[in-house]
Amino acid sequence: HMSGSILASVEVRHHENESSVSTLLNEVASLGEPRPGPSGRTSVPRAKRLSTPRIRAGVAGISAALGSRWVSNEEIAAMCPVWTPEDITRMTGVRERYWATQEETSVSLAVRAASELLGSQDLGLHEVDAIYCATGSPVAITPSTAALILACLSKGEPEPPLIQVTDINSACCGYLYALQAAWDAVNYNPEAKVLVVTTETPSRRLSSSAPST
Repeated sequence: HMSGSILASVEVRHHENESSVSTLLNEVASLGEPRPGPSGRTSVPRAKRLSTPRIRAGVAGISAALGSRWVSNEEIAAMCPVWTPEDITRMTGVRERYWATQEETSVSLAVRAASELLGSQDLGLHEVDAIYCATGSPVAITPSTAALILACLSKGEPEPPLIQVTDINSACCGYLYALQAAWDAVNYNPEAKVLVVTTETPSRRLSSSAPST
């Protein structure tokens, strides 16, 4: 079960024309102004594309953390005798996978990945503006997983940073929504750096007495 983290960075290109801001405001103000049409009747024009600052947001780095327990199909077949290892491979296409140990949680895996990522990017936690965490297997309803990740990353900091943290629980689409939230954040603040985390530990919800899980 994998926890991955994405840190988004941006490159900004501003208008070279100093009067572009006033020009833009004038364009916005004139969009709804009635204008005479070809027949002489007054009509409201369609909205036209405005000249806006061009913002480029990209992924600066990716890091992942796996659970420490290696599990083969043979081990699962021993827990669920109704299947053979070959049955499991045929049904899932998977021969082996990593499960979280009893000591590992969705938070600890995320912290491990995030710490590695921040180190590889030579970034301090105080330089991060927001943390969005996509998870369907939180350790608790509250506090949020993102808040717990921040608390763990803040250990040893002389002063814990004030960072916006948000959980996004939307199953398989959660990571995409978290990326969209990060994109919106850097478009609002072109200097922002956003940590996007996806972390899952579904193996905790498996039961050897219930093969359907």
